[in-house]
Amino acid sequence: AMTLRLQRLLQPHGLVEADFSALMQLFGSPSKSASPGELCGLTAQHPTNMTRIADALVRKRLATRATDADDRRRVVLRITARGERLARTLLPQLSAEIQGAFAVLSARDKRQLDRLLQRLAASLDAHTEEFDP
Repeated sequence: AMTLRLQRLLQPHGLVEADFSALMQLFGSPSKSASPGELCGLTAQHPTNMTRIADALVRKRLATRATDADDRRRVVLRITARGERLARTLLPQLSAEIQGAFAVLSARDKRQLDRLLQRLAASLDAHTEEFDP
């Protein structure tokens, strides 16, 4: 249901969830930029799909693609002012959707959910460390 809500929110802007995820990573980055490889790791996207995502963001003028000034072998995507405006427009709308979805939970339910998710995250982190020391 949340995926459908997100799709409805993004569709008027010609974006899909993967595009939005990459845009949000650029928006949240202190440098407002990242390489496609970094974005693959942050968004769990395959490099082939990241090329499509980068092409879409550049075509919509939400990001630029340029060679890194320090390493000419590296490509960097940077969010544009237009991309930042779109992010600032979409985030409050997405936040309202999420708040609406959680409105059915009482404060006690939310605290319990928070505790359970923290336990799950700790367990996943511990399990991940076994494979990635």
